[in-house]
Amino acid sequence: MWYSGFEALEGNDNVRETFRIHAALVPETGADTGAGDGPPLRWPSEQFRLRWRALHLFCQRIADLALSITLDSLAVTVAGFTSGDACRAEGTDHSVGYAWHYPNEEGGASTVPEDIAGEAGINVKEHVDQSLFVIEPCPRVGGLEVFDLHTREWIQVESVLRHGEEWVLFGGRCLEKATGGTVPACLHRVRAANARRFCFISEQKYGEFYE
Repeated sequence: MWYSGFEALEGNDNVRETFRIHAALVPETGADTGAGDGPPLRWPSEQFRLRWRALHLFCQRIADLALSITLDSLAVTVAGFTSGDACRAEGTDHSVGYAWHYPNEEGGASTVPEDIAGEAGINVKEHVDQSLFVIEPCPRVGGLEVFDLHTREWIQVESVLRHGEEWVLFGGRCLEKATGGTVPACLHRVRAANARRFCFISEQKYGEFYE
């Protein structure tokens, strides 16, 4: 079982600070809850908890709608799965929300020296997520890059989206498997920026897709 709560730079290769919350640990009330194998989760403040919950629920609705449209349009059925709401009621919603702070050493230097292709200036190396959909509000500071399968080039997401208005939505390995490869997992990475970078992502994970 993974740890929920805060992780300092030392636990993230000195690249980023993390606040990670399992979907089941986002309560309607301000009561502290269990946190996986770690100690009871302590929210930094009630205002933080309320805003996290509101953002979590919004991301949840968008990702659930995207999943429903995708499965229906491709006539894909998954044994035991009916809806995100049913997963939450049955305790099989393993979705996770992350808030990340990339200090970027206050000047754009990255701690990770190079990515898989040998390119410098990369905070998080290229990878695909083991999820269904991933959704993220567009941050103010650039950094997220996705690999365009058509042009075979990296695209910096924040350069083509409007901060505070548009969202990033892409598929993970689990969605690729469920759709037989019709919806490929999105290869992405995070490049070092010239300023501190803050972002939030929600990873959609329903147990029925992992059995």
